[in-house]
Amino acid sequence: MRTKSNAQLKRQLYKRYLILAKDFYNQAEPEKMSPYIGDHRKGYLIASLIFIALAVESFINEFGYDFVEGFDDYENIKTLQKIIILPQISKNPNIVIKKSDNKYALLRELFQYRNFFVHQKPKFRDLDSPIEKQYETIDFKLLSKHYKNVIAIMKLFQDKFNIYEADKDWISEHPENIAI
Repeated sequence: MRTKSNAQLKRQLYKRYLILAKDFYNQAEPEKMSPYIGDHRKGYLIASLIFIALAVESFINEFGYDFVEGFDDYENIKTLQKIIILPQISKNPNIVIKKSDNKYALLRELFQYRNFFVHQKPKFRDLDSPIEKQYETIDFKLLSKHYKNVIAIMKLFQDKFNIYEADKDWISEHPENIAI
């Protein structure tokens, strides 16, 4: 909204993060049907995974600022806790997702991957250690699953809170498939 005395912009960074996630996903060349994803291609998938997690973080923080009175008091809690708590303490209290939901389990998995890459500890691990096995599971199918889950969660928030009132079609028209 622009006025003569003041200029304001709401960036909605989560939308841009989702676009970047798609871009990185496509740079990994999903159309190459080879079973081996080399380090270069896997690097793009890792970047995509991180940007999907960033989209969730940005989305829930924006939700907090828009729908939770005194959000500053909750800003420093973990994203997974915010996803559960903020809708319940919002201006229009609602339960969007529960810890027992499969969607929550997928978010927890997404943030395990994110934390592995963002908070990486520089040490040698056995190739059969759980974290290294998890690294090997990163592929196009995994990215598609997490992207679809995040879009579904955003659609749930839209259904409960009408977040995109001024931009109604953004989420309802947004494809759940990460592949372009």
